[in-house]
Amino acid sequence: MKLIIGLGNPGKNLEKTRHNYGFKFIEILSKQFEFSDFELNEKFQSEISEGKIKNEKVILAKPQTMMNASGRATALLTKFYKIKSKDIIITHDDVDIPFGNFKISFGKNAAGHRGVESILKVLKTIDVTRIRLGTQPGKKKVDAMKLVLGKFTPTQQKALPKIIKKAIEQLSMAFK
Repeated sequence: MKLIIGLGNPGKNLEKTRHNYGFKFIEILSKQFEFSDFELNEKFQSEISEGKIKNEKVILAKPQTMMNASGRATALLTKFYKIKSKDIIITHDDVDIPFGNFKISFGKNAAGHRGVESILKVLKTIDVTRIRLGTQPGKKKVDAMKLVLGKFTPTQQKALPKIIKKAIEQLSMAFK
């Protein structure tokens, strides 16, 4: 069993921000593999969807805590489902990667991403897979907080499904 955690912030006003790229990723993944609809599960402080990728059971989670407290929901989920860190995948925005690109990494530190930091702290390990979705607008240095709390441009919004589907394609190769 795998747990895929999409990072974001709850609330309509933050819905289309770059910080919610992780939520967007697992919403598209859920549709692509015909998972159950997301339902709020108070016990896990998350919206949850379940399904399979190839023959492996997968739980998708969108923590409904604020981004920087995502570790709370992760701790509840991993304890209940007895999921090992090597079976956890975190999807999130990354200001160090240009928009349109993504990186899949394993065993790396949080590199300043407080949502990831929160999860790694409760897991007491860096041995998780991360899908780092680029939000960097270009070579010009920008304020990271303003960037991630800003909304995608209409052009970027239109490009998201294609970018995410490429990342899902790469990710699904790791499943049996």
